[in-house]
Amino acid sequence: VYVSIGAHGAKKLRIDGENAKGVLSAVELLGAVGEGERPDFTGKRVVIVGGGNVAMDATRTSRRLGAKSVTCVYRRRIVDMTALPDEVAGAQAEGCEVVQLMAPVRIEANESGEAAALWVQPQIIGEVDKSGRPRPVKIEGKEEVIDCDTVVLAIGSKVSSEIKDTTAGLDTNKNGTYIVRAEDSCETSVDGVFVGGDAKHGPLTVVMAMKTGREAAVAIHKALMG
Repeated sequence: VYVSIGAHGAKKLRIDGENAKGVLSAVELLGAVGEGERPDFTGKRVVIVGGGNVAMDATRTSRRLGAKSVTCVYRRRIVDMTALPDEVAGAQAEGCEVVQLMAPVRIEANESGEAAALWVQPQIIGEVDKSGRPRPVKIEGKEEVIDCDTVVLAIGSKVSSEIKDTTAGLDTNKNGTYIVRAEDSCETSVDGVFVGGDAKHGPLTVVMAMKTGREAAVAIHKALMG
């Protein structure tokens, strides 16, 4: 058995109002568009939270779906975004706003339970962290509000570990990826069950997923053929 389920689970901010109507993940939005659906954002005010390439994809896609305004909010500086500079520039060229040094605090909902605003806290740059970028530090003071109808969370994806619950002994790490017997191995703790792609190393690139897929194919071949 080869497990390559990808990282289709969306990470959450864990803030108040996250379950309001009109709050969705970039995984949901881009997945739907990829399947040929076209959510109607005509006239809507859309706020994207995140600073990676997926956030830029969601930002530009929202504009192309007819949104009246699209604002991408990021807690670090624009220069510290993991998104490619060309993607950020492209989003701005399409009329999207990219707001730096603002951290989401809560999502305000109206009486109907629909998203109405995103409250953010201004940040300043602090000490450099493990990623090599200045860590954002909260500024004490008044929060700011961004009125919106739709909030798209693009803060990362995770591996769904549901298979763990149906297969005895198939162990996972805290981030949901499957534990292998050795760093260069693709075999899990269960004999005959192999893993690759995001399910092994977490959300990375297509190239890395293909690389571990090839490694798993070789491992499976050796296990079957001796």
